Amino acid sequence: MNNSIRNWLTEPASRMYITLRIASAMCFIGHGIFGIVTKPVWCNYFAVVGIGHDMAYRLMPVVGAMDITMGLILLFYPLRIVPLWLVIWGFVTATMRPLSGEPFAEMIERAGNYGAPLALLLISEGEGESLGPARCPGAV
Repeated sequence: MNNSIRNWLTEPASRMYITLRIASAMCFIGHGIFGIVTKPVWCNYFAVVGIGHDMAYRLMPVVGAMDITMGLILLFYPLRIVPLWLVIWGFVTATMRPLSGEPFAEMIERAGNYGAPLALLLISEGEGESLGPARCPGAV
């Protein structure tokens, strides 16, 4: 297959991979910033798992720093385990909303928080089934 056909076939997948990487990273960096600034509504989500108000305020910056770290790793050194973690963490935190008394629609609205990393995980090419470095689809 000549290079122009190969490029035409792989460019859309490459653009999708890059877009999903950036979108997922920005989502978690943004949420991390909310943790750093201790967004008060987060106390409700910590309460779901039995964490009180004072401890929640101490943990928010830690959780925020972790989210920012995962976003930066995804941007600069994409390990396949990072989007896997983001899928799990995004789903769990979205689930906290209805469990804390918010409408179920709040969980549905945040499907992108775990959906984009899931799509990224599904289209990225790792070394076999490893969770090590991801490669862009179609990369040579």
